[in-house]
Amino acid sequence: MAAHPPVDRSRLQVRPLGEGDEQLIEGFSCGDGEDDRDLNEFLLRDASELQNLNVISVYLAIHDDAELIGYVALLTDAIRLKTSERKPLGLPHQSHPVVPAIKVARLAVSKRFRDEYSGAGAYLMSFAKNIALGVADSVGCRVLTVDAYPHAVPFYERLGFKANKEASKAKPGSSNLSMRLDVFSA
Repeated sequence: MAAHPPVDRSRLQVRPLGEGDEQLIEGFSCGDGEDDRDLNEFLLRDASELQNLNVISVYLAIHDDAELIGYVALLTDAIRLKTSERKPLGLPHQSHPVVPAIKVARLAVSKRFRDEYSGAGAYLMSFAKNIALGVADSVGCRVLTVDAYPHAVPFYERLGFKANKEASKAKPGSSNLSMRLDVFSA
């Protein structure tokens, strides 16, 4: 199977979800699997309300000023790291017990777009990392976190994310894996 060509980043625009985007997001689908349905339903049913309540910020990736090809939803976070996880970040053992973070609450790319191009998910994660770096300049932020669906773990590992030892599972009973990326790493 031939690899898909990379997305032309100059044809992508990432912008906040706003009023009047209902028609744009209406037909969005990242697939038919259980996790995909969760990602689709979040955008259609929950994203606007949670954003209006200042719980989350949702950013849409638009291709050629016309097609919604994906989104990333972000919120603040903090994680506890074991001493062995803190050392590579240059954080002393006796420093503050939690590490400030930005969490990728949801990341999705449309199935149709994934079938044609590669790299849109990585582009959205680069966008999220840049948001975290901007936050770090204002109030402090060291890592980007995600509770990865099991099938998405290799994607996040390719981007440099590591599993968190302190909280290997996102929530009790969850199969999602708690992961982090040092936003100051290359």
